[in-house]
Amino acid sequence: MAQTYGEPTDTIVSEAKGDAEQIRRESSDRARILLGAATVERRLKALLDLHLHSCSESLPNKVARDFRRRVGNHFGAAIDFAYCAGLVDPDRFEILRALLEIRNLVAHRVDCGSFEAEDVKKKCDALRHANPRLEKFETRMLIQATVMMLCVSLDVSRISWSQDPVPPDAQVEILAAAWWPYLDSTEVELEQLADFGKGVAGLVRFFASKLAETEAAPG
Repeated sequence: MAQTYGEPTDTIVSEAKGDAEQIRRESSDRARILLGAATVERRLKALLDLHLHSCSESLPNKVARDFRRRVGNHFGAAIDFAYCAGLVDPDRFEILRALLEIRNLVAHRVDCGSFEAEDVKKKCDALRHANPRLEKFETRMLIQATVMMLCVSLDVSRISWSQDPVPPDAQVEILAAAWWPYLDSTEVELEQLADFGKGVAGLVRFFASKLAETEAAPG
């Protein structure tokens, strides 16, 4: 059965903590954007690999090898195939394609290595269009929240292939906690994140709890 190919929650949470810490340590905007996109790409390809394993009995070896070669080299191809295979819904597809465009712009343009670069801000309009709950975020938090949301949702999909007994909502909260150090959020942004979290089951409770902690803190 396909479920036997997945990884348990603990393994994926450990991976998420490591990735969040690695990105957080980067001082430049360019590195944070590129690493964030690369982290999403790696998770998407891991999900695709699980799908390929589930089809392995009906796929000739040459087809499987060709698939891995094509998808392994291209983020865009991985996004398109994941959508065609039904692994991501239309909303996630739009968000992934928008993130790819931002990644390419930052990677190939010397003048676009900052969250404040005008062309980066323009590209972020596609993210806002794909997810109206992100509309109020400035560019930095917009990209960070997008990376976190995609990583959490893709990781929950990966866990679903395993026999892990942890309920999906609990998986989301655990993964959100793993990614929390990656977000440089203000109290105002936390209020917006709590609303944004309504788009992914479990995130709303996590962000609401963080907002309550902030409001209760002295000073």
